Amino acid sequence: MEWLDYAKSKILNSKKPITFVGHNSKFFYGNPPRKDNEILNTSGYEGVIDYDPSELVVVVRCGTSITKLESLLASKNQTLGFDPPRFLARSSKTNKLSPSGTIGGMVATGLEGPQRIFNGSCREAVLGLSILNSDGELLKFGGTVIKNVAGYDISRLHVGAMGTLGLILDISLRVKPLPMTERTIAIPAKFFQMIQIVNNFFSDYLPISSTSWTNNSVYKFFEKEMLILRLSGPKKSVAKALEHIFRCQKEAYIVEKERADSFWNLLRDQRFSFFTAPLGGGFLWRVSLPFGNDFVSLDKLDQWAEWGNALRWVRTDKDPEWFFSFIKSQGGNATIYRVSEDLITTQDRFTKPEWIEKELQTKIKKKLDPKFIFNPGRLYSFI
Repeated sequence: MEWLDYAKSKILNSKKPITFVGHNSKFFYGNPPRKDNEILNTSGYEGVIDYDPSELVVVVRCGTSITKLESLLASKNQTLGFDPPRFLARSSKTNKLSPSGTIGGMVATGLEGPQRIFNGSCREAVLGLSILNSDGELLKFGGTVIKNVAGYDISRLHVGAMGTLGLILDISLRVKPLPMTERTIAIPAKFFQMIQIVNNFFSDYLPISSTSWTNNSVYKFFEKEMLILRLSGPKKSVAKALEHIFRCQKEAYIVEKERADSFWNLLRDQRFSFFTAPLGGGFLWRVSLPFGNDFVSLDKLDQWAEWGNALRWVRTDKDPEWFFSFIKSQGGNATIYRVSEDLITTQDRFTKPEWIEKELQTKIKKKLDPKFIFNPGRLYSFI
């Protein structure tokens, strides 16, 4: 209880807005925090509270490391499933860069990796959580079973809210069994070929757990314009899917397991130069599209496609207002994911909500953060 008492005291006595920080591995994401905010570090509040592998549920504290939790789950042949990224951050103890990120930050940002299309989202995995509001009150939502909510599910509002609705404390998560068999296949394909192949294979109900295609070279792994598919499931289902793919795509080949695992992990953690190279006065966009939208209008831009092409990463220096508007016209949602150093103060990195949604967002903020002190402006400038 010592850390909880400290956090409650900090919230009640703060004279300034508060920024929540765990490993600070996602500092770049969202609107930049105000420099004069007070910092409340959550990394001291860590540990697994309860874990019953037979129930596929784990309850953890917000400061728990993603890598530590995943190691525990892997020892029981289980996984979070949605591949939360583990960005590099410098350890305060060793001063070395290592894969980092806390469960609280994972929930607050709602970011997911390659297998999200197969295993569901972070929001779907959250069964319940507890928070401290800005009055220092401990509030609990949801529980530890899948069907546990009558009415509105407040716990899932916190997924992707960037810590603006309260200090997330304990989180109940649904976990998944590790797949019995996995195979990765590479298929040479130009942009329009890739679109057709992906659409056809999903229509054939193949057990595809991840897809990847980019018009950039993937150093030491594949040439550019290579479609990479991961199949996951029972041995017979995967074998049958492989036969179908080789029958349809004569140039397809199986990627050796060690190489495939390394590729998917590097993609999950966004270590490739596409994500890390300087942007030269431009932006890296995260674009979510309705499944089946081919998004062919920008086929010439540098991009990386995942989730059966429903997620596109795009590097461009196009005007942000125009790009937001264009993606909205396609039925999608755009986020300025990273910016050039000279554009670091760029605000409104998420798609601006319409006025009705804006009113709802403001009312929810007032209820859960009545003092308006939690991460102000981090999600939207008006909250």
